[in-house]
Order: sequence, then structure tokens, then C-alpha cells
Amino acid sequence: LVLNANYTYFDSEAKYPEVYTIVDEDWTSPTFLQTTYIDTFFVSKLMNQANHILNLTLGWDYKAFSIRGSMKYTDGMFNKNHARPGLREYADKLFTYDVSITQGVPKYNVSLFCNLTNLNRSKEIILNSGTGYPTMVSYGGIGIALGARYRFKKTK
Repeated sequence: LVLNANYTYFDSEAKYPEVYTIVDEDWTSPTFLQTTYIDTFFVSKLMNQANHILNLTLGWDYKAFSIRGSMKYTDGMFNKNHARPGLREYADKLFTYDVSITQGVPKYNVSLFCNLTNLNRSKEIILNSGTGYPTMVSYGGIGIALGARYRFKKTK
């Protein structure tokens, strides 16, 4: 019987420069968009970092057979920064479930495997921190990987 649990809590702080885009009144000009960096910064979390990550795995091994079921949970991933806190974006909590099955055939030094990912077809939702409304919803599909592995015998 196999049991694995891993929890991580992240707390970070980064300084980001304030950036503004100035639109020229002459839209025919090739430089009608100009980026201006202001000599100041704002403080927020590191980009693409979740507040919480939890991994759980439950499995069973018997002779040359192995099966594992796993769950991954992430919460509070910082996706888009902005000088105004109401325009920042965070990912909503996300659960994904996976299964991995391996069957060994020791007589031939071969292992057959099947990995199934995202069994719950989770959806990633990006939320605006000011309104709480979604700015993007992305649906993931189920992934399947089938294969075989051959182990060469060690020679002395």
C-alpha cells in the first residue's frame, strides 16, 4: 500500500515597475502606442505562483503490478499584475485527478503502462480580483498515454 501527501504554502512579495501605454492622437503614425515606465513600483505576489498546492497519492503494488491514483489541488495562482489591485487576476482553485497503471512482465524484461490524466476534465478559471468575475475559462481534456518499456540486462 502506498500513501503520499505533500502540501506547500507559498508567500512571496515582488516589486513591479508601473508601466503605462500612451496612445498618440495621430493613429496613422507607426508609433501611436508608446510604453512609458514610471519611476515607481508596486508590490504584489510573484507571477504564476499559487498560495496553496496539495498533492495526494494512494496506490497499491503487488508483485509486478502497480496502480496509483493521485489528486492535485492548487489555489490562488497569481496570473496578471497591475498597479491597480482591482485589475489583477488570480486563478480559481483547481482539482485534477490522475491514474497510473503498470504491469511488469519480468520474463521478458518488459513493463506495460497506462497513464490517465485529468480524469475529472477540470476547468481553469481566471478571476478578476476587483469584480470576482471570470476573465477566462479553459476546459482541459482527458489525457491517455500507453506504452511499453524494455530493460536491457546488465552485462558483467
